Amino acid sequence: MAKPRYKPISQEYARLMEQPFPGDPLHRTGAKLLTQRVFKSAMEGNLAAAVEIANRVEGKADQSIDVVVEDSAADVYDRLRLMVRKFRGELPEHVIEGEEAHSGREGQVTE
Repeated sequence: MAKPRYKPISQEYARLMEQPFPGDPLHRTGAKLLTQRVFKSAMEGNLAAAVEIANRVEGKADQSIDVVVEDSAADVYDRLRLMVRKFRGELPEHVIEGEEAHSGREGQVTE
């Protein structure tokens, strides 16, 4: 399901951030005050504030993941085919429970 294009809360925050903050003698915008306060907090040792600034300025750091593939595409296809047949009621329940489902290249599962 797609996100709605109209985001009333986000739009209201954006509007407020662009306006001068009430009571500020220097007539700074909400965005200006917020960024100054987060920056000051980071400089005082607030790690979360420092991370927020770094992410905004440099972008979030890339995260890597290791992927280990133990099965060939043919093995995966064979198991998926068996699962579909089981779902359709064409195979007994025990066929998919363990290694019996894995036909591999050693031999075929008797169906």
